[in-house]
Amino acid sequence: MKKTWPHRLILPAFLVVLLVFGLLFARQLRQTSTPPGPAGESVPRRDIVLYFGSADGRQLVAETRQVEGCLEESACLRQVVSALLSGPLVESTPLFPAHAVVRGVTLRDGTALVDLSREALDEHPGGSLTELLSMVGLANTLAGNFPQVRDVTLLIEGAPVETLKGHLDLRRPIPADFALVRSAPGTVSGR
Repeated sequence: MKKTWPHRLILPAFLVVLLVFGLLFARQLRQTSTPPGPAGESVPRRDIVLYFGSADGRQLVAETRQVEGCLEESACLRQVVSALLSGPLVESTPLFPAHAVVRGVTLRDGTALVDLSREALDEHPGGSLTELLSMVGLANTLAGNFPQVRDVTLLIEGAPVETLKGHLDLRRPIPADFALVRSAPGTVSGR
């Protein structure tokens, strides 16, 4: 009698085990590679321009970035200010302290009311030029990305402030001023 019957069982058993592992692997691969949301829908991206202090702290410089999901105006305003507060990606100077947080941004008759956390005031370095660049950089960032914005009023923890550190009067809205932007070689400053 031949001993071939065990060999006949080994091949089908191996194929069954291989099939089970293949199905498990395919299921795992499908779960990890499926993006959330409807199939084929991508998150829209928007190019924005942020204005930071130049490396020498005397002017503003523009930095272009992309933000995702900037669909609703109020959420997009907040997202742009958050990007500004996160600081520059290149050799520029941040305009606001690293710990400052956006509490809200609303638009009223062309004026953006920007509500920041107390750290924006308490940790700001002060100085007349630094305060001017901080506020004009904020105004330029919003006016440059949202044509309906003319100027900015700063709120800290929901309340209006008179000044950051005593050098710039913030009782009235601060208008955008693109004359403070340094032109890169081969470009023109402004919006």
